[in-house]
Amino acid sequence: MSFENLPSLLLDSAHRFGDQPAQRFKMNGQWRDRTYQELWNEVVAVAHGLKTLGIQEGDRVALLSRTRPEWVIADYATLSLGAVTVPIYPSLPKDQVAFILEDSGAKAAFVEDGGQAVKIPDNLLTVAIDGHPRGCRSWLWLKETGLMHADDAFPRPIGRDHLASLVYTSGTTGRPKGVMLTHGNILANVEGFQALVDEYPDMQVGPKDVALSFLPLSHILERMAHAFQLSRGITIAYAESVDTLATDLVETAPSIMVAVPRVFEKVYAKVQDQVASESAFKQRAFQWAVAGGRRRYQLSSEGRPIPSGLIRQQRMADRLVFSKVREALGGQLRYVISGGAPLAREIGEFFYAMGVTILEGYGLTETSPVLTVNPPDSPRYGSVGRPLSNVEIAIAEDGEILARGPNVMSGYWNLPEGTEEALQDGWFHTGDIGELTPEGRLVITDRKKALLVLSTGKNVAPGLVETHLILAPYIEQAVVVGDRQKFVGALLYLNPDKVMEWAQQHQIPMAAYDDLLSHPDLYRFIMGEVERVTAPLAAFERPKRIRFLPHELTEASGELTPSLKIKVPVVLSRYRQLVEDLYAQEMPTHAPTLGTMDPEPPPAAPAPSKIAKPPPVIVDLLGSVVLGALFGLLLRVIL
Repeated sequence: MSFENLPSLLLDSAHRFGDQPAQRFKMNGQWRDRTYQELWNEVVAVAHGLKTLGIQEGDRVALLSRTRPEWVIADYATLSLGAVTVPIYPSLPKDQVAFILEDSGAKAAFVEDGGQAVKIPDNLLTVAIDGHPRGCRSWLWLKETGLMHADDAFPRPIGRDHLASLVYTSGTTGRPKGVMLTHGNILANVEGFQALVDEYPDMQVGPKDVALSFLPLSHILERMAHAFQLSRGITIAYAESVDTLATDLVETAPSIMVAVPRVFEKVYAKVQDQVASESAFKQRAFQWAVAGGRRRYQLSSEGRPIPSGLIRQQRMADRLVFSKVREALGGQLRYVISGGAPLAREIGEFFYAMGVTILEGYGLTETSPVLTVNPPDSPRYGSVGRPLSNVEIAIAEDGEILARGPNVMSGYWNLPEGTEEALQDGWFHTGDIGELTPEGRLVITDRKKALLVLSTGKNVAPGLVETHLILAPYIEQAVVVGDRQKFVGALLYLNPDKVMEWAQQHQIPMAAYDDLLSHPDLYRFIMGEVERVTAPLAAFERPKRIRFLPHELTEASGELTPSLKIKVPVVLSRYRQLVEDLYAQEMPTHAPTLGTMDPEPPPAAPAPSKIAKPPPVIVDLLGSVVLGALFGLLLRVIL
């Protein structure tokens, strides 16, 4: 079904799914539902409230709030008037908020509460969702005013080419750019995703499904996912916060979810860490279960039949181990859409083995956002799948990925030169480097501008190397460097708890984590970990020297974007001395201080062996105390 604008999509769903729950949220400790008809009524009331405040077609309205039901209501109310939504991450500091408000020419703003209201200029019309901060209209007042002034001329008859949103890029390398997305852009992406779902009977979703929402709605992926979910009559449950995600998963029992790789990385690291601390027998049992799942994935991805023995093994592993993991995820989770950053192949295969299929996709804000996604029947971890049915992908001579389709933006706001550079001959130049496999799957190498060119002439994709580095349990964050140098280096932030445990195990009398960072034995050990996890890479891609970052890179410190991508220029500027140490000609011979040690790394540690058959007594463990402990272990560490 095709729609002319986004509000008409929601109105259609209100007609088709009227009494079905559209939104589920916690209020006073209890989960409450808002039906599709009630959701539409809220949109109508808020829209007419905005109209009484003078909001007209083409006006820009900023939205500064965390993900919550009112965000969606404010968005669709704005769009129904023909106005333009300008989403702003609530974590952005006041100066960045001021830039977006000024650049977009915003006429009004929704804010979550008084804490966000202080970021808004006094002369800008502001509505607060919670409370009644000074200088703000309240959400309740806006709705009541709208109900008193409602009319039948609603929503406005706007077309697909009408501007719907200015979405400002997070700006890892420069000033944020306002991406102009029309109603047709976002609807085209919804339609492309609908076609993908309709192609696979097992992936059908509808009113019986629940989607858990916790990513920022300021991110276009979550916003497009909302439009798709609303078009299918799905119930969208809103996590109270990231901190309550584990509880929210169990209480809402979602069947689908959108997430970023960092979520899976943290779960994977916790599971691996906890399993490593258990007895040798429990480790063998867990490795046996995962190894069987990985083998099933490999055979399935190659289109080969699954042996009956492996099927029996996986049934047992699922009953003994993996079903308990899924219970910790709510018990109903079928598919997770992953985007925003590369997903490590090992992590994708790990979750597949556990019975949770991660469908990795690729896209950009400029493409509304999805361009490609892995099909549910044959995900290929390491690739980002095939193009949606209404998207074309091509590879330029220099390896840059080009995209064409109705989901591609109309341009950058107030940046005609940037628009001309990005849109050439009908193709959007993504700035990413990649290749298409013979079966039409896209493999991403790195950002075009991020490629490191070594003095030897070799090109290195830092993102690929970083994805391998963070597989080491001791490494939390990695920034790979080496442009115009002889070799690749890396700045690493280590897990403080793991480092302190390592020191205790090796009887190193250090009082503080910071002191340990200058210990030569720690350097040798971490260098060994680096060698181990980067062994699959080409020799010139592997870091030859490393330096330790003194603290975690965070959004609050300005080193991460709101979508948790590292702002490499900021990091390189702040830690210029560490980078210079990496490439110092003369290395010290005395005991090192932070960032000065560079001994020869030890041989790579052997990878854990895969167990091809179960331990001899695994069948006898049904209901045993040992297996019960393993179940408890998984439930504790998975979230």
